[in-house]
Amino acid sequence: MTELQANKIAQPSRDDIEKWLLWKESRHTCPYTGENINFSDLFGASPRFEVEHIIPYSLSLAAGFGNKTLCEVHEIRNRKKRMSPYDAYHGTPEWDAIVARVRLFKGRSAMKKLKLFQSARNGQEIFGDFTERQLNDTRYASRLASDYLALLFGGKSDIDRRQRIFVSAGGA
Repeated sequence: MTELQANKIAQPSRDDIEKWLLWKESRHTCPYTGENINFSDLFGASPRFEVEHIIPYSLSLAAGFGNKTLCEVHEIRNRKKRMSPYDAYHGTPEWDAIVARVRLFKGRSAMKKLKLFQSARNGQEIFGDFTERQLNDTRYASRLASDYLALLFGGKSDIDRRQRIFVSAGGA
């Protein structure tokens, strides 16, 4: 973070810090184009590179650091668009070079990002099936809500053992 402050970003925002961490992770190189990313190209008045979701957010709903990298703006808009790297580049002459650059990433998320780049089904095997995850989350939240209501109202059943609290299984 002192590097950000040394480069005239006195109060770095959360987004600035994320960009800086991604810049360090990628060794100052765009994984898609292989272009060197200068500090001013990332933080300048009109940045040439920006943060992008490896697997598009609209497909994965994953907005964490583990699904982000840097990319040249023109490349995002005109080539990668809303596709996974595999879908956008696999089978092209650039593909092997892209994977090789991602293999050079350093940091905790490096291996996960390599798997995402190589994922043929929009990250489904890494993120899991969205619908199944949401149904499991709903089941769990319903059970917790049921337990809480039982605490507030004297149990799930009344004195005659008739159930008073009903919970959806999550498949509604």
